[in-house]
Amino acid sequence: MDEPSRVKQSDEIRQRIKSTMVQTTAVQVGALGLGAMFTVAAFDWTGIAGAGALAAAGFSILPYRRRQLKAEMRQLTTELRKELKRVVNMYVSEEVDASRQRIENALRPYSRFVEAERKTLGAQSHNLGLLRNDMLGLERLIKNSVTVATASAGDKQDQKEDTKNDAKANTTTSAA
Repeated sequence: MDEPSRVKQSDEIRQRIKSTMVQTTAVQVGALGLGAMFTVAAFDWTGIAGAGALAAAGFSILPYRRRQLKAEMRQLTTELRKELKRVVNMYVSEEVDASRQRIENALRPYSRFVEAERKTLGAQSHNLGLLRNDMLGLERLIKNSVTVATASAGDKQDQKEDTKNDAKANTTTSAA
């Protein structure tokens, strides 16, 4: 609710109260004048009673208008509360959104850095896996080579021993 409409509403309420007071005063003055006229003219109780009834009616206007103005004030207050609640909710929502945006903007460089490092680590992990597979393959190759070499060395040793044994056997048969 903006300032001009609040001023306008307060002016309207002030004007209604003023008009009610003027109406009440007019009725009271009318009652007095009428009562005085009846009293002077007739000097009877009916004139006084009529003036009294008119005065009582004038006094009933004030409470009636008061109730009306209270009801209007309650309605205006309720509307003002609703409007205030809507404006506050809208403002809070805008501020929360703006704060979230500022936080996201502040964290964006760090998020990019973390993502880049995650990609780098992923690539390095992949390369490490490839190197490990190569290493395991080389290890198997070396084990196979050692096994073959050991077996080969064992065969050569057996051949040397066989040659020695054959040579001894030949020398023993030639000596005999």
